[in-house]
Amino acid sequence: MSTCEIGAARPDTQRVAEIVTWQRKRQDAWRAVPGEGSDVAFNGLSFHVLPGVFWPFEDCFPLIENMHITQGAAVLDVGTGAGTIAVHAALRGAGWVVAVDRNPDAVEAARVNGERLAQAGRMKSLASDVFESLDGQRFDVVTANLPWLDRPGMDDVEAAQWDTGFATNRKFFAGLRDHLKPGGRAYYAQGNYGAINKALSLMREAGLRHRVVGKRCASAAPDLEFYAFELRA
Repeated sequence: MSTCEIGAARPDTQRVAEIVTWQRKRQDAWRAVPGEGSDVAFNGLSFHVLPGVFWPFEDCFPLIENMHITQGAAVLDVGTGAGTIAVHAALRGAGWVVAVDRNPDAVEAARVNGERLAQAGRMKSLASDVFESLDGQRFDVVTANLPWLDRPGMDDVEAAQWDTGFATNRKFFAGLRDHLKPGGRAYYAQGNYGAINKALSLMREAGLRHRVVGKRCASAAPDLEFYAFELRA
């Protein structure tokens, strides 16, 4: 696994405003999904999404391409959305995957996708605000593609992309060490237009060693970069 560097400069205020406008349109599309759900193609797989659930998107490619999953590993995916990363972990040979999200519709979509795409019994979805429902469970690998921007998210749909006061990210970094097995590692997604400096500061405050292990430019906007961090206690 090669180590990458953070590259492109953070976009200016106007560019971030343009990204927020685009995100609002994405959120409108998620809300418009019919009640029975819809199927979305991603990375050669068909994911089922329900109204208000974050769709599989290219921003998680650096993470799913560079996460190291040993055969039989216990994996936790935090903020799972439709279960995109969790399903890929199961397909990489994880023995047991727990996919958590605060949005009950995301929990249901992840359950459907686990049954559809992962080996039977290998993936479980659970309603949880970060770690709160996990009762001290520890994992070999923890993955997270949390909201990248520190701005008010007024409901579960907005909160999939906007983290009010960066509270979800703060809970993740503060609690991560307590949910990793000895020698375990985490993979965390961020982008150059997100609150990346805050994320880096929270990593240091939590005593986590970090390195960038994956990087990709957005397909339609090469000034935007997506990153995957590997974290260790």
